[in-house]
Amino acid sequence: RAAVLAVVCLVLFRFVLRPVRAEGPSMEPTVRNGSLHLVYSLAYLGQAPRRGDLVTIRGVTGSLMYMKRVLAVPGDRVAFRRGALYLNG
Repeated sequence: RAAVLAVVCLVLFRFVLRPVRAEGPSMEPTVRNGSLHLVYSLAYLGQAPRRGDLVTIRGVTGSLMYMKRVLAVPGDRVAFRRGALYLNG
């Protein structure tokens, strides 16, 4: 039983629920620096992320995961003018 449980946990935490630690203040106050989160890796198999969703992305080196909020989706227009962010406007 212990071996089966170990295999199930290994598969679960390797491919389905991934632990991610937040580092840095960029997502505060929603996500606190140093907090630990479980990311459901299968969340977007049948659907695309929506505006406002929290998602994780892999960095260019492949070793770091970043947790960020979706700002815009395909079809949206994003602009920065005089230090302000404009979405569809």
